[in-house]
Amino acid sequence: MAYIVFARKWRPRSFGEVVGQEHIVSTLCRAIETDRVAHAYIFTGTRGVGKTTIARILARALNCEKGPTPTPCGECSACKDILSGMGFDVMEIDGASNNGVDDIRELRENIGYSSMAGKHRVVVIDEVHMLTKSAFNAFLKTLEEPPPNVIFILATTEPDKIPATIHSRCQRYDFRRVSAERIAAHLAKICEAEGVAFEKAALTLVARKAEGSVRDSLSLLDQVCSFCGSDLSEKGVREVLGLVGTDVYRGLMKNIREKDQAPALEVVQKALFDGYDLHEFIAGLQEHLRNLLFARIPGALEVRGVDLDADEAKVFADEAKDFAEPDLMRMSEIIKKAQYELKRSAYPQFLVEIMVLKLLYLDSSASVEQLLKFAKEHRGGDVKKKVELTQEPPPRSVTTVETATRRPNVDEQAPVKTGVNTEKTDRQTPPKTDTGTKNTPADALVAEAAVCRPLAAAAQNANINKDIEKEPIIQVLLNIFDGEPLNQ
Repeated sequence: MAYIVFARKWRPRSFGEVVGQEHIVSTLCRAIETDRVAHAYIFTGTRGVGKTTIARILARALNCEKGPTPTPCGECSACKDILSGMGFDVMEIDGASNNGVDDIRELRENIGYSSMAGKHRVVVIDEVHMLTKSAFNAFLKTLEEPPPNVIFILATTEPDKIPATIHSRCQRYDFRRVSAERIAAHLAKICEAEGVAFEKAALTLVARKAEGSVRDSLSLLDQVCSFCGSDLSEKGVREVLGLVGTDVYRGLMKNIREKDQAPALEVVQKALFDGYDLHEFIAGLQEHLRNLLFARIPGALEVRGVDLDADEAKVFADEAKDFAEPDLMRMSEIIKKAQYELKRSAYPQFLVEIMVLKLLYLDSSASVEQLLKFAKEHRGGDVKKKVELTQEPPPRSVTTVETATRRPNVDEQAPVKTGVNTEKTDRQTPPKTDTGTKNTPADALVAEAAVCRPLAAAAQNANINKDIEKEPIIQVLLNIFDGEPLNQ
């Protein structure tokens, strides 16, 4: 007999075997018990979360000889035919290849016939969002008023592409991503049934890699079992899935803490030499920082369940003592930015190396309260003297800013030559320019404005300095943000 992969062998055959979709299972079971089964459903969710599986279970529940019942027997001819995929009353259509108007027209003609042996005809259209607009429009009337005992189940991963007219004729069920804890527990049961020894950390890695998809987790488990045999270890799973070991990240964080540039860059080069993908490298580093951050928060690691065992959590707690929460969050932002830019980078290795250097040169975070306290303790006595040194002397030729910035009246402007000698005024005329022409009244205004600006600025600084004398801490903060080092 040909080998059957885990994804098919361990596919749920009843509602009780479905993992992580209790809200949908309970609703459908109650609908079957109260005879409130709708004629059209939309099952939406990411890949491998049980959309087609629950559609088949619903078809068996409705066509079972003991039903309709939420618990089909699996022994009658109807249940066996549906399980084997040979049931005439269950039609599974691929919406990606049968997406035209002619395909919908053929479907309408076929569903008009009565069921062969079962009680209901169930039509499952997978990837229904691939239907064309014309096909959707041709499907509207049939979907709204189907023949008796015909049930449509439309499965899709992109519900936004389904027209609103289709949504309004169906009941929509959103399938959730399954948590890593639930997937790891499900994989543990399968390994026990298959006689495969395993490390808890190994199954945790497989569950994380699946990203909420049960089918993906079963495929990955099949792959690592082929590599590791009957004994799954964390090291073997990391090797076959291309995941960087935690010891690599611990060494990198040690280099970051000690500001060791060369060994930190060598970590990136070694990861490339060993064949690791840089996307996986950054994703693993982000996960390592997440564990460190949660280790700094009391009780955070305990609520995460299966992600870390007690011994590993203690190691992270000891390592996290060398980093503050704000520093870890700033590091996470740098890594997240590099992860986003890596997809479009022409030189990804250099981008990751720059990311590591940014983490190395990152200064420790300081709160405003710490700055104020430090300033009051170490710089309070020198502020008044520093303010006196920064004040500028008053202007020599102008007594007040108001007289210095006053615009000249029309009578004070330079006289215009009209062929007759004019009387000299007390005001001196502007000097001649290099071109030999005399300055105009506008030039005189510009010249005076150039003199007035520094005088006004000096007066404004004097007023500010008076305020600073009242509040010395303001000058300290200005010195800090201007880049002047603080003397311990």
